[in-house]
Amino acid sequence: MIKKYIGLMVLIIFFQGCGKNDFTLKNLVTTENAIQMKKNYKEIVTLLIKYKTKLDKRNPKLFNKDLEKSIIKDMKNSADISYNNFKDNEKNNYNVYLKNAFNQHKNIINRNDMLILGLYKLLYLSYGVKNEKLTALSYNLKNLQEFNKVIQIVRWKIKYDKDKANNYLFLTWQNNWQVELHQRIDMANPDYNLIKDLKYIKNKEENVFLASNMSFDNIISKILYINNNSIKRLGGEPDELTTGFIKLFVFL
Repeated sequence: MIKKYIGLMVLIIFFQGCGKNDFTLKNLVTTENAIQMKKNYKEIVTLLIKYKTKLDKRNPKLFNKDLEKSIIKDMKNSADISYNNFKDNEKNNYNVYLKNAFNQHKNIINRNDMLILGLYKLLYLSYGVKNEKLTALSYNLKNLQEFNKVIQIVRWKIKYDKDKANNYLFLTWQNNWQVELHQRIDMANPDYNLIKDLKYIKNKEENVFLASNMSFDNIISKILYINNNSIKRLGGEPDELTTGFIKLFVFL
């Protein structure tokens, strides 16, 4: 009887001590890998928000300013965000969002939002946010690998995709003089002497030796690194896509 009493007291003291250190019973039975997976998800969300902020600043006409704060707030709270203009059967399909983001027609409304929401939708699905995960085995490896693949494709398309008028869909790495050069040069018969007449070169605001903006690509590199860590924790290996495959890929 005394032994049982002592054992009960030890358990009570143990759980009280856990409470002081912000632990819960759920933390005690959750595997270390699963805890890290949740951390990975949160870190990727933070990076997506950072990317959206930078993208909106660089492409100020391509996002809905009225929805900006609510989208960021919902992402921070892991809400299942949907774009109201879509049909019910399209609202949770990340492909629909990304297809709109990379549509080559010039007047796509809120292209930035389509891109970020598409990636967030896939992230939300890949990490199974709707369902509580107690062990790493509860996660779907194929979904995480899909996220890895899509991020690589998006990374390439952001750099190189253009609309029907031959303008970049998104401005990220380009300096202003590079954008102007691309708009003015005749690629069939290029005359690079016009560089000296470009607005930002002529006004000495930029020069041809100015490095391209790598900060956007660095954020995506961090997202890939974190997601690859998740894949490896499940015993999988991330795939590195070839440029040839990426060029042929379209969001259906």
